[in-house]
Amino acid sequence: MRRARLLIICSALGSVLTLCLITYFFKKHYVVMRSPVMEPTITSGQALRVDRSIYINKTPQRFDIVVFQFPQEDRFPQEESFLSALRIVGLPGESIQLRSYGIKVNDRILPYPDEINQTNINMYFARYGVNEEFYVPSNHVFLVGDNLRVAKDSRIWGSLHMSNIVGRITGATEKKR
Repeated sequence: MRRARLLIICSALGSVLTLCLITYFFKKHYVVMRSPVMEPTITSGQALRVDRSIYINKTPQRFDIVVFQFPQEDRFPQEESFLSALRIVGLPGESIQLRSYGIKVNDRILPYPDEINQTNINMYFARYGVNEEFYVPSNHVFLVGDNLRVAKDSRIWGSLHMSNIVGRITGATEKKR
């Protein structure tokens, strides 16, 4: 009798836990973009729809726009759960170098995605002229903002561990007025 009661309780708890996990991963999640780092693709004030389950069975791909949490050591105390969105340009094990004419990945040049405005690229390189090379460690990605002129991204704080990725952007709402 006692064993049967324990089995029923465990079964009920398992069902509740399963329901919570399904709700967490498949419920629509939104994050509001609070800065211009992804303009013109995503503007400040837009609500971003985030797929939190996408990377359960697959790895992030180059040019995915992801929502992530800054590593603990890079947060200010008031930004306990600060989330941001940036574009993946470098994958684990790659050597990355941003150039005015494209992204150099392991000595191969890839064009910038169309969303990264050529004017932004030209202005960034005219102002900074940076051609630093970065190595992306295993289980990390290299992120940049589409607005290279203002983005504080992997060029400044380094590669991001994949465990900090919350999900991939699947859409955006119109900017709130």
